[in-house]
Amino acid sequence: AVLGLLLDKALEIDVEIKVEEGGGVAIEIDDEEDEEDEMAGLFELEMGDDKKAKKENSVVEDVKVDDMADKLDSIMLLVFQHLSACCKNDVTAPKRLYKIMSPVFDSNILTTHR
Repeated sequence: AVLGLLLDKALEIDVEIKVEEGGGVAIEIDDEEDEEDEMAGLFELEMGDDKKAKKENSVVEDVKVDDMADKLDSIMLLVFQHLSACCKNDVTAPKRLYKIMSPVFDSNILTTHR
């Protein structure tokens, strides 16, 4: 059950990170956050700091992408370390883990489409 929750969280993070055609990455923004950004952008246009604001937004987004990627990497590392430790001294563990992980994989990973 805990492994399933960890995989769900890792999947959520992975889906939020979008790889663009040029190789760049971005975070998918919810509609509410998008509206807030547009309002902030309108205010900044009135102030005349458009170029500075775009550069700051780009830097903030890069930091967010890096943070999300680091979280995803950490979750994946911990999951694989746990799976490795479980299988180290018990020859029946891989079979049990397969029975646990297979339904999680089928219901969560296979149904995900970018």
